[in-house]
Amino acid sequence: MRMLLLANVGVAVSLFAPASLLVVSSPTSFPVSRQPQEKAESRGSSNASRADAAKLFAEGQAALQRGDLDGASAAFHKVLAIDPNAGAAYANLGVIAMRRREWDRALTFLQRAEKLEPKMTGVRLNIGLVKFRRGDYPGAVVPLRSVVHDQPDSFQARYLLGLCLLFVEQYREAVASLEPLWPRTSGNFMYLYALGIAAHNGGMKELDEKAMNQLVQVGEDSPEFHMIVGKAFLNREEPRKAIVELQKAESAAPNLPFLHFGLGTAFMQLQDNERAEAEFKKEIAIEPDLADIYEQLGELYLKRERVDDAEREF
Repeated sequence: MRMLLLANVGVAVSLFAPASLLVVSSPTSFPVSRQPQEKAESRGSSNASRADAAKLFAEGQAALQRGDLDGASAAFHKVLAIDPNAGAAYANLGVIAMRRREWDRALTFLQRAEKLEPKMTGVRLNIGLVKFRRGDYPGAVVPLRSVVHDQPDSFQARYLLGLCLLFVEQYREAVASLEPLWPRTSGNFMYLYALGIAAHNGGMKELDEKAMNQLVQVGEDSPEFHMIVGKAFLNREEPRKAIVELQKAESAAPNLPFLHFGLGTAFMQLQDNERAEAEFKKEIAIEPDLADIYEQLGELYLKRERVDDAEREF
């Protein structure tokens, strides 16, 4: 059940996660550290350094906004050479690493930024998103909860917090985080799916029925609806029926995350190993950070006695 839940709700993450990459604005000033014994005439140099840092920061922001990640990274590193305590520069280096999907590197920069700028909610939001993408759902709860506490109207933080609480099986807390989003998000299929599961497992029958009734109305013939139905057939070990539903989803949205994972699993159940391998590779091209797909592909290779290939995927 958990694997099905992760695969389906993962689509919902892709709908909202890009908006969570918060680019930090330029601080009003860049304090440059001085030693107590420095003479008064050094103040002019200090002012010049602050001006240089502010200029470089603005250049980094402009580069980041136009997608020049190398230029932005170079500018923010130059800011840090002038002021090693510039938390905003570390924060934006974290954003650059996130856009490159370098999650460990992103977390290092963001945690450094958080120590320097503990009140910067955007940094904590991005830390939560990085931990979510790494599959550290318990670890993501703390920073996301702190953002929701400081900014109760933060859509991204509340949504991701609800998903994390759902994944760690704190169902009633997940509902408490997700339900306030209903007025804005009740037309979103995957939101309704997540809320319904949380309500069902939390014993909240009325909300469960409300979410599921709305889900059927919203889903209709959407690719997400067909994907979830297909995965339900997979859970019941009815791969042929699953393939019919999943291919309906594919015809409308061929790059839907986790779709090809489901197709590969269905073909694997039918012993059609070549088609299963092809589907798993398609999924990797779409979602290269999904650990489960490499595990499943490794299992397929092991089954076919391709030990070296299996080892590589594991």
